Amino acid sequence: MADPINVVRFLDTMGKNLTHDAPPQDRKVMRPFITISREPGAGGHSLAEALLAEFRRRPETDELQGWGVFDQKLCETVAQDPKLRVSMQSLIREEYRGELADYISQAVAGTSAQSTVLAKVFETVRSLAWLGKVVIVGRAAACATRGFSHGIHVRLIAGREHRVRRMMGSLRADRREAERIMREQEDFRAALVRDYFQRDIADPHLYDCVWNVEKVPLERVSRVLADMVTELADDHRLAKQEAEPVS
Repeated sequence: MADPINVVRFLDTMGKNLTHDAPPQDRKVMRPFITISREPGAGGHSLAEALLAEFRRRPETDELQGWGVFDQKLCETVAQDPKLRVSMQSLIREEYRGELADYISQAVAGTSAQSTVLAKVFETVRSLAWLGKVVIVGRAAACATRGFSHGIHVRLIAGREHRVRRMMGSLRADRREAERIMREQEDFRAALVRDYFQRDIADPHLYDCVWNVEKVPLERVSRVLADMVTELADDHRLAKQEAEPVS
């Protein structure tokens, strides 16, 4: 297995030769990014890996080379911030607390305010998206990057039974435990999007495409998304050429 991508190193490497005072859509070279929102158990992480595998099968396409997946690695970056006190486990689980629970956590456990932690999460998400060539799983990334025109926002759904079975397999848990974790994750993710962005996470209008992965294999989804990435980059390149003054 390849070494985990260090987020700071990735940002530094990908940021070289870019004009940082220009928004992404005004750059001469535009690097798309993908966000994946998913119902618990629908396979967001599996799609991210399938995407990278599909990109590697197209070495002749520059737009598909040099991508990274950011989910747990993003959490590691936030957890390692010396200004924050937050557990890695809570970040991975995408825990979201109400005001009272957050106050108690700060008072009893000495954790940082949830709003401070989430500000760092969203800042990191936007930095990664700004540079492009990243797949960001979860973290309300579709909402956090809404102002960027070079993103492709995906939502994965599936029937509950299908998702329960996947959760049981991935967590090696019995049905009762898998269903409990699914409900918890559903509540955390929906509350985050509702409270911070005043949107419904299940609203299909938030996304460029919604896939029922019980019906459509992830490999097929990844092929379509790879085509969408190249088309988005081509459209941007053509638009820039047409906008350039004729000498």
